[in-house]
Amino acid sequence: AEVSDTVAEKSVLTRLNGRDAVVLAVQKQSDANTVEVADGIKKEVERLKTVLPRGVDIILVTDQSVFVKSALHDVNRSLVEGIFLVVVIVFLFLHTARATFVVALAIPTSIFATFIPMRALGFSLNMMTMLALSLVVGILVDDSIVVLENIYRHLKMGKPPAVAALDGRTEIGLAAITITFTDVVVFVPIAFMSGIVGQFFRQFGLTVAMATLFSLFVSFTLTPMLASKWLKPEGEGTEGEPRTLTGRLFAAFDRFYSGLDARYRRLLAWALNNRLLTVVIGTASLLVVFAMMFPLGPARIPMAVAVGALGLLGTVFSRSRNVGLAFTVAVVVIALTVRFPFGFEMTPDVDQGEFSIVVEMPAGVSLERTDQVVRRIENVLANMGREVSYFYSTVGSSSAAGMMGGGEEGPQYARITVKLIDRFAEGSGFLGFFRKPQRRPVREVMDEVVAKTAHIPATAIRVYQVSRMGGGRSPIQMEVTGYNLAELNRVANMIAERMSKVPGVVDVEISTKMGKPEYQISVDRVRAAEFGLTAAQIGSAVRTAFAGNTDSKFRIAGDEWDIRVWLNKESRTKGQELEDIVVGNYMGRPVYLKDVASVVVAPAPNKVERKNRERLVTVSANLATGYRLGNVQQAINRAIADIPLGNTRVNAGGTSEIMRESFSSMFSALLLAISLVYMLMAALFESLLSPFIIMFALPQAMIGALLALLMTGNTLSIISNIGIIMLMGLVTKNAILLVDYTNTLRSRGLKRNDAILEAGPTRLRPILMTTMAMVFGMLPTAMATSNASEIRAPMAIAVIGGLLLSTLLTLVVIPVIYTIMDDIAVRLKGVFGRAPKPEMEKVAVGGGD
Repeated sequence: AEVSDTVAEKSVLTRLNGRDAVVLAVQKQSDANTVEVADGIKKEVERLKTVLPRGVDIILVTDQSVFVKSALHDVNRSLVEGIFLVVVIVFLFLHTARATFVVALAIPTSIFATFIPMRALGFSLNMMTMLALSLVVGILVDDSIVVLENIYRHLKMGKPPAVAALDGRTEIGLAAITITFTDVVVFVPIAFMSGIVGQFFRQFGLTVAMATLFSLFVSFTLTPMLASKWLKPEGEGTEGEPRTLTGRLFAAFDRFYSGLDARYRRLLAWALNNRLLTVVIGTASLLVVFAMMFPLGPARIPMAVAVGALGLLGTVFSRSRNVGLAFTVAVVVIALTVRFPFGFEMTPDVDQGEFSIVVEMPAGVSLERTDQVVRRIENVLANMGREVSYFYSTVGSSSAAGMMGGGEEGPQYARITVKLIDRFAEGSGFLGFFRKPQRRPVREVMDEVVAKTAHIPATAIRVYQVSRMGGGRSPIQMEVTGYNLAELNRVANMIAERMSKVPGVVDVEISTKMGKPEYQISVDRVRAAEFGLTAAQIGSAVRTAFAGNTDSKFRIAGDEWDIRVWLNKESRTKGQELEDIVVGNYMGRPVYLKDVASVVVAPAPNKVERKNRERLVTVSANLATGYRLGNVQQAINRAIADIPLGNTRVNAGGTSEIMRESFSSMFSALLLAISLVYMLMAALFESLLSPFIIMFALPQAMIGALLALLMTGNTLSIISNIGIIMLMGLVTKNAILLVDYTNTLRSRGLKRNDAILEAGPTRLRPILMTTMAMVFGMLPTAMATSNASEIRAPMAIAVIGGLLLSTLLTLVVIPVIYTIMDDIAVRLKGVFGRAPKPEMEKVAVGGGD
C-alpha cells in the first residue's frame, strides 16, 4: 500500500477571471427581503476581510440586490419625471400657477394616502408597487382636472367662486365617480388572477386601485375647496398682447387650441352628416391594423377584400364620396403591402448584463481535458475589452456556482458565468435623453461569444441569457412522457430533428444523453449465499474500494484528519483489477468479486426523469436572437404535428407551458374586467344603452395598444397584457364625459344633434388634458432607457397607444354611435310601444345619411 499526506481529489474546479477560487452561494429564504439579506451579507463580508490571510480576498460576483436597487432607482426616477411632465401639461392648459397647484396637489396627497392601506396590507415599496405609483401619476389628476375645468366653466358664467365650485363639482359628480370606479374595477381581476401572474401583479393592481380611489376623494373635497378660495373668473389667462415668455407661450397655445376646436367642430358636424362613412372609416382602420400583424402574401387578400368592400359600402351611401373612395384605396393598399411583425412571449428580454456559457464534452473525458477547453473560452472573454466586468468558471458541473442545482454533474460539464458592466450609467439625462449606453445589448455580446468559440472542440458550447424575470433555463422545452423508454427516445429524436430545422431554434438537446461509462456489477445471489455474503455486503466492499472509507481518523495535538483507504487511481480505472477486489472471507480464504458477481463496462443515462409517475424525456432548445418564444413555439407545434407518437404524449413545457397558462388567465381577467366595467356603468347611469355606447371605445383602445407595440418592436407578453387590461378602465373616461354631458344637455331641452355639437367641443378641453396628462405621466416609463427598463416599458407603451388612438376616434365615432343607437331606441319604441330613457327623449336628427 502507498501512504500519502494529501488533499481530497478534486471533482469540481472554480476560477474567477482565470484565478483559482472557492465559490460560496447564499440562498435567501422565500419570504426574506432580497436587499436586506444582501446588505447583511455585505456587512459580514467586510468584517471577514479584516481577518483574512494576506493574498486572500472575498469578491461578490453575483448580487441580485444590485438589479433590484437599480430597477427601483429607475422607477423612482420615472415617478419624479412623470410628475414633472404632468404638472407642465396642466400648467400649459390652465395658464395659472394657482390652478396648476390645485390639480397637482392631488398627486402627493393621493400617493401619501395610499401608503396607509399599503402598510396595512403588508406591502413594501418594491418594484411592483413603485411601478404602480409611477404609472398612476397621470390618472391621479384626472378627476381633479375634470372637476376643476368644470368649475372654471361656471366661473365664466359669472358665479361667485364658492357657488361655482359647488355647482361645478355637483354637475360633474356622476361622471367623475363613474370614471374612477371604471379604473378601479379593472384591477380587481388583475389583483386576484391565479398562478404566477396573479402573484406577480397582485400588489401592482391593488396599489393602483387604492391610489385612484384616494384621487376621487381629493377631487371631491380638496380640489373644490381650494378652487373656491384661490380661483378667480379671469384666472384662465391675460387679456391683450402678452409680453413675457410665458405669456407668449400661452397665447400661442390658445391660438393652436382655438384652431383645433374650430376644426373639431367642423369634423364633428361632418361626421354627423356622414354617419355610415364615419363608422366604416373607424371600423376599417381597426381591421387594417389587425391585418398588418399577418405575413404578406395570399392570406392578406381576403382581409384586403373585406376592408375594400366595407369602404365601398360606406362610400356609396355617403355624401362625401371622394373622401370615401380615397380612404378605401388607401386602406386596401396598406392591407396588402404594410406589415409589422408581431411576437408573443412570456416576458420581454431583460438585459441584466449577465449570461452563462455551458460546456459539454464527450462522456468519459477527464476533468483536466474539460478544464483545457474552459481555459480557451476564458481567454476569449479576457480579450473582449471593457464590456466584460468579470467571469467565473465551474468545471465539473453545469449548475450555477456548482452547488445551486439545475444543471448536470460530472467531469464532462462546465459552466462560465459572465457579468457585463451596466448598460446605462445612473443619473444621466432627463427622460433618457443624453443617456448613452456604455455597452452593447447583452444579446449582441452573446452572439460574439458564440462566433469566437465556434472553433473550440467540444460536444456542445451553449450560451444562455440570465434573467431574474424569466430564469436562465432553455425557454423551449418539449416534454415526451410514457412508460417505454425506447419509444420515448424514438419520439424525442424525431422531435429534435424537426425542431432543429425550425427558424429561430438553436442548441437542440435531449435530456436522456448517455453519461460516462460505468461498471455494472451483477451479483449472483446463489453463489454469494454459498459464501455467506449478501448483495449489500458486496456493494459496501466495492464502494470502499472506489470511494474510500473515512471511518478511521488520525489525531495529533487536537487536530483530526480522515484516513481514506481505497484503490489507487490506476486500479480504479481497470475493470480487470476490480474483479480481484476482496469482498469477504469464507473458511479462512478470501472471496473475490469475480467469485460472486460479473462486471461489465457500459454507458448509462446521465439521469432519470419522471413526471406524474411516468418516464420523461425533454427536448430543449434556445431561441436565436430576434425570435419570439410564442411564434417559434407555434412553428414547432406545426412541425411535429404528424409525428407518430405511439403510446407517448408530447406537451410544451417550461416557459411555454407557463405562458399558455398565464395568457389564458389574463384573457379571463380581460373578459371579467369588461363585464365589470359595463355593469358598473349600467348601475351608475341607470341605463343599459349609454354604457353600451361607451363600450365602443374598448376595441379602439385594444387596436391602439397593439399598433403601438408593433411600431415600437415590442411583443404581446404578460407585461403588455396588463397594460391592455388597464385600458379597459382608462379609455372609457372620454366616452363617459361625452355621453354624460350630452344626456345632461338633452335633459335641459336641447335637441340631440345640438346637444352633441355642444357637448363635444365643451368636453374637448378636459378630454385632451386628462389624456395628455396620462400619456406624459407614463412617458418616462415607456422610454426604456434605463437598466432593466425592458420589463416595464411595454405596459406603458400599450397604455399610451391605446389612449391616443381611442381619444382620436372617441371624439368622432362615439357621438355618431350615440345617434345610431338613439335612432334604434326610437324605432324600438314604435315597435314595442315603450318610452325611451330620459336621455333619449326629444330627438331631432340634424342631417343624416
